Amino acid sequence: MLQLKPNDQQLIIEQLQKENQITIFMIVILSYITFIAIIFWFENLKEKKAYQKRFNDLIDQNKLKKIRENKSIGFSDEIVDCILEHLANFEKSIGYIQPHITMQYLAEKFNTNTTYLSKVVNVYKKNSFSNYINDLRVDFVVEKLINDKKFRNYSIKAIANEVGYKKAESFSKAFYKKTGMYPSFFIKQLNKKGG
Repeated sequence: MLQLKPNDQQLIIEQLQKENQITIFMIVILSYITFIAIIFWFENLKEKKAYQKRFNDLIDQNKLKKIRENKSIGFSDEIVDCILEHLANFEKSIGYIQPHITMQYLAEKFNTNTTYLSKVVNVYKKNSFSNYINDLRVDFVVEKLINDKKFRNYSIKAIANEVGYKKAESFSKAFYKKTGMYPSFFIKQLNKKGG
């Protein structure tokens, strides 16, 4: 058996104590890091749950709104969705500038009836059918006048005819109702601005 001198024993004890302190220090550091990581994980989980709840609430509100709207309409989602899709295509293709646009014409074109079409426009477009068509036409004219200098040189009657109105007065009234000014004033202001 190997005998150690008291000095050697003391050195070994001190070395073991240092290693023990380092091990304890490492365990404390790792425990602290693990604790912090767990706290971050729980906070992240809590935040994700809160976002998920907000998302679900938003989806549910949208569904309830649609259900309420459809209940007030009184017919199926499929019919509503079909009519809305037809209206979106109608708007995209600028079909509203045709002079012969009537509710009866569009209902036939959409393979539906005027009651369904009218209710969908009232509820989803928040407008009567005639105001819906007028607003689309006026928005179209405003954009065209802003972007097309040649179009500004047309008479009010010619502009009205371009976007489906038979009478300049009807066009001017619709323009005024939507914008709060008459088309002639709008054109003059655009020309003054030089745009």
